[in-house]
Amino acid sequence: MEVQEIAKLYDHVEPIPLDIYPIVKVENHTMGNRLSEYIAQKIPHAVVDKIVKNKIPVEVHGAYDGHISILKKKYRWDSVTLYYSMSKPNQRRFKYERPKFYKVTTKGKSFIILTVFPGKDYVNHYASLLKNSIESKMPGLSADILSVFRYPEIEENIYAWSGLAEMNIVQENDVIIIGYLSHIIREFMWNGFDLVKSRVYSKDNLFEWIIMKNNRGHRILLLGSIYSYWGDIIGRIAENLYHEGASLIVHIANVGSCREPKDVYSNIFIPMFFCKKEGGTITFSANPWNPLLEEYWDYNSGIHMVIPTTLEETYDTRKIITRLGVTSVDTEATNIVMAAEKYTRTSGRLVGFSGVYICTDYVRKSSQKRLKPKFDLANRTPKANEVRERAIVNCIRTVMPFFQKLTITPRA
Repeated sequence: MEVQEIAKLYDHVEPIPLDIYPIVKVENHTMGNRLSEYIAQKIPHAVVDKIVKNKIPVEVHGAYDGHISILKKKYRWDSVTLYYSMSKPNQRRFKYERPKFYKVTTKGKSFIILTVFPGKDYVNHYASLLKNSIESKMPGLSADILSVFRYPEIEENIYAWSGLAEMNIVQENDVIIIGYLSHIIREFMWNGFDLVKSRVYSKDNLFEWIIMKNNRGHRILLLGSIYSYWGDIIGRIAENLYHEGASLIVHIANVGSCREPKDVYSNIFIPMFFCKKEGGTITFSANPWNPLLEEYWDYNSGIHMVIPTTLEETYDTRKIITRLGVTSVDTEATNIVMAAEKYTRTSGRLVGFSGVYICTDYVRKSSQKRLKPKFDLANRTPKANEVRERAIVNCIRTVMPFFQKLTITPRA
């Protein structure tokens, strides 16, 4: 898409009321005292301290930071300069980019904006973290200084403006893998798969394709991103991948276990049923086809739930999880299932989804507040990273035979 076309997608702006983001106290959240540490990893204290101390207005915009010049022109800002980046370049090949803070000056006044990669769930995630971080330092201040905006049309058209649509990579009946791509590439190479194409980038290098084939000559596509797939972002992309011809999307990633603490870094989950919690509504979605579950039935983990933002994982939500018999949670899976269900229903062509997961934390019940899991989302110690690496490799190797004997994709 041309810059002018992309700019038009920002014409429709939707302010999000702050009251949808509740103030979450550590005693009410399943992470307990670790919640503050988790928030600080995402929203640095140094930035929030300056905002709070000086009561600087701050706006969250669901906009790709590469489009900052479009926002500058749209709102007629005089100047925009990078204030703080939470990205971690050169550490990971995929998903290393994070939201960025910018200082905006206009008409003699200045304020801060936080650009979050477009996606309603992702925007709400960071907005809720920022609001809670501000409130923890000065209660009541967020109502005076914080505003949140999303751009529905830029979200809906991500496949086009990101350059994915013009790449023409996907072929009929392709199998596409997302998640843990650095590990998957290494394991596939070690297990006899051939690399057909690597480092095929979309516009601005936002997305990267790796095309591999097994010893039967059948294609397996790996899709990586430098940003997060969080929530409905991956749902938007999946809709287009199915439309382009993909027959199956496989998601190899991490979840939170709702069964027992010993699941963390030990058990593999392959969910059978999927639902999504949005506010007070629970939506169930039927997966048309789940071939990895058929192949590895012993790992059937039952019901999986998507919870759009981490701060929604309260003890009240845990009660709902318990009543429904949900065994695992994450922020992405059901969005892909919903895309598969919709495409199969509207096109008449069967497509599917399989999720294969390791557990990286345990979602506690209110009766387990004193329980201190050995590993959780906030734990980034060398020991935790070492155990996590082993769990990822074990997960990939477990399902490797499925991809080795794959015959449903087009020949490379």
